[in-house]
Amino acid sequence: MYKTITRGNDARVKTYRGTVTSKTDPELLELKANIKRRNDEINEANERIMSYIEQGVVKRIAVPGGWIKVPYSILDLQTTLRVRLMGRGPRQSIRAEARSKGYHGDLSCYLPMEFATSFDVYVNHNSNDTLTKYAKRLGFDDYYDAWMYEPPRHAFEPHYGLTR
Repeated sequence: MYKTITRGNDARVKTYRGTVTSKTDPELLELKANIKRRNDEINEANERIMSYIEQGVVKRIAVPGGWIKVPYSILDLQTTLRVRLMGRGPRQSIRAEARSKGYHGDLSCYLPMEFATSFDVYVNHNSNDTLTKYAKRLGFDDYYDAWMYEPPRHAFEPHYGLTR
């Protein structure tokens, strides 16, 4: 996999991981395996947090002068990652063939995978899909409704004098 082009310490695009010439590139397959392993761990942790949310378990948070009890919420969930490939290659020479297969436009912003000669690899957070699944399990329409939900005020009353 080719390395990302950087300017100083900042990558041009933070989600860009490199370019491969094949979908079976060993480094790409290793990246996918690592992300799958990480996502499995995150899903396991999210299931545990979901059980806390459904049971109404509270966590203690240190504040100046004491502790407060706060219920677990959907904001405690972590998002999974996904690997995305973007096809790269010549567009002019395959335009007629692409149109004959039903693709429209001039292919200037999107190149179908079957015509690509190389692939840019991006790793993104899959936040909307991950968190919406759990929000629906709690009875909300989507993640944003659950995020905007305000728990009862008594859940945030300070409990001073609590010790670890």
